[in-house]
Amino acid sequence: YLRLLDTFATRDIGYFFYNGGNGSMQTAHEVAAFAAEEGYPLAVIGIPKTIDNDLVHTDTCPGFGSAAKYVATSVREVSLDVASMCRSSTQVYVFEVMGRHAGWIALEGGIAGSADVILLPEIPYDVEKIAEAVRRRTQSGKRFSIIVVAEGAMSKADARLVDGLVKERDH
Repeated sequence: YLRLLDTFATRDIGYFFYNGGNGSMQTAHEVAAFAAEEGYPLAVIGIPKTIDNDLVHTDTCPGFGSAAKYVATSVREVSLDVASMCRSSTQVYVFEVMGRHAGWIALEGGIAGSADVILLPEIPYDVEKIAEAVRRRTQSGKRFSIIVVAEGAMSKADARLVDGLVKERDH
């Protein structure tokens, strides 16, 4: 941070805008604290930007609405494709979306896209129970199932959930 402040001083910079997610906001905080400790007059402004919608102290993050809409549209389109071929081909489609620690995209995109199952990273899941529920659903009148899973969703066995679902789907 000392080198950063030296660069700012050399160029007479008094404002630092930092754009990003939680890690970037932490860095902005650290730069501001360091500048204050060093007595350098610097206004640090963190600009929230993440599609995960998980920034502390924010309601909705720029980028989230577009990401959720894209996922919802994609899930709906996949659902129509799978519906058209479920009698002779694919009956279960696992749609993995971004969200290592927060399931907002999976939740919003899955609900708006009419997914049958939505799995979030905040809850550990039992893969067998999910697989059984999907089996019952695909053997019922609907005959297919769309699963939206956030990339960070985990099984109770502490494994990436999407890996277990794909393995079950292939059996």
